[in-house]
Amino acid sequence: MGFQIPQFEPNAFVSGDTVLWTKVLATYPLSDGWTLNYRLVGDTQSIDTAKITVAADTGLGGWDVTITATNSAGLAPGVYRLIGWVLLPATGERHIVFDDTLQVLADVTTGTPASLQSPNKQILIAIDARLSGRITADQEQVHINGTSIMRIPIEKLMAIRGIYAAKVWREQNAGQAFPSVATRMTKPQPIDADDNDSFWSVP
Repeated sequence: MGFQIPQFEPNAFVSGDTVLWTKVLATYPLSDGWTLNYRLVGDTQSIDTAKITVAADTGLGGWDVTITATNSAGLAPGVYRLIGWVLLPATGERHIVFDDTLQVLADVTTGTPASLQSPNKQILIAIDARLSGRITADQEQVHINGTSIMRIPIEKLMAIRGIYAAKVWREQNAGQAFPSVATRMTKPQPIDADDNDSFWSVP
C-alpha cells in the first residue's frame, strides 16, 4: 500500500520535509465558495498563508494542503501554533476551523545528535535539567501538553518524569516487557533531601 495522505492536520513534522494533508468541512463546503487558509506561528518563526498551498480537491469536496520542503526547511525545532480558517470572499464571513499546537522536529540531515533524540527523550532531558537547576534557554521552550516546562510545579514535574522515563524505556526496548519491581519490607530510612535520584527512580 502506498503513502496515504492524512485527512487531518499534523501534530508533528520534521523541518525540511514536505507536509501534506486534506481537509473536508461539511459546514463550510468548497462548493459554496468557501476558501481555506492556514498559518503556522512559532516564537520567532512562522509560515504565512502565501507559503502554505491550499488547492481544491474536487474528488473529496474539500482541500489539499501542502507545506513544501523548501518552506518547512530552516524551521527551528520547537512548539508551533497551527491556525486554520475559512473565508467566504463574497461576504467576508470568516470562521476559525483549527487551532492547535504541533511539534517541529530537527532536520534529520543537518540536526545535531541531541536535537535528533525522540520528542519523549528531549522532554525527559529537559525535565532532568529543570529538576537539577541546569536548564538551558532552549530547554526552557519545551512544552508538555501545551504547557511550558517552566510553568509546571516541581512536585508535578517529578511525577511527569516517571511517565516520560517509561516512554523512553519502551522506545529503547521495543517488544520487551516493562521490568517489574520486587517489594521488600525494610525498616524505614530517612530521606536525604539532596538525593534527587530517590525521587527520579522509575517503577
